Amino acid sequence: MTSNSNLQTKACCADLYQSDLARMLLGNSLHPGGLRLTNRLGRLMGLSHGDWVVDLATGRGASASAIARSFHCSVVGIEYGREAAVEARQLALDAPVPADSWFIQGDAEMPPLKPESFDAVFAECSLSVFPNKELAVAQAAALLKPGGRLAISDVTVEPGFLPEELDNSLGQLLCVTGALGVDGYAELLSHAGLVNIYREDASFHVSELLAKIKGALAAFSALACVLDDQGQDGIFGDLSPETDWNGLIEKLEQLVSAGRLGYWLYVAEKPGNGN
Repeated sequence: MTSNSNLQTKACCADLYQSDLARMLLGNSLHPGGLRLTNRLGRLMGLSHGDWVVDLATGRGASASAIARSFHCSVVGIEYGREAAVEARQLALDAPVPADSWFIQGDAEMPPLKPESFDAVFAECSLSVFPNKELAVAQAAALLKPGGRLAISDVTVEPGFLPEELDNSLGQLLCVTGALGVDGYAELLSHAGLVNIYREDASFHVSELLAKIKGALAAFSALACVLDDQGQDGIFGDLSPETDWNGLIEKLEQLVSAGRLGYWLYVAEKPGNGN
């Protein structure tokens, strides 16, 4: 059973990723590597024409639609936030190039879909913010047909190395506050009974994203100061324009260089078809 605190956490995360701050810092894809890394994940899953795929915590549906177009498959996106799910549907309808993608509001930890009905399930930069990661992976595995594949791309943080300054909205946006170490995600896949676990280091994409965020945070600080002067403080939640953003980003860049902070891809298979 899902606790009230978990429900509140999910609602807060959904609101945060729908916010203007998320758009400003992360753009439409909301994860390192953008759609380039999404397509890489699709290739690792071995997607092909006619496959049915689930995108957990799909946000505004950018990755789901990209996968559907690139691999000529059908994608169902699940999003906890109602506004994001509605926006994802509208963006798919308005897209100049149509894609076989559908979007529903639902809990990615308990997806409202028929078990053993999908060829692949993926979650990009979202498992790290799930309150119950073990349940989420188990439920995702249950959606797969025998021989189907579950793919994860997510931020990794080695235990004890996250700066205290990131215990806030920025930390949630960057998917670091609840991130696991490199081995943590592989262990979740193994505990769910999945096999043939593959992992790939894509940490250089974090450095690219941090460079973009550094510029965006400079603009945020200027805007926040103006809004504060106008009596509109608090519009960006618990983030303060007085924070040393450059110093914080430099700390994160150092963690990436030291291998303590990264971004990894994981793909695992549900036993079946001779496994």
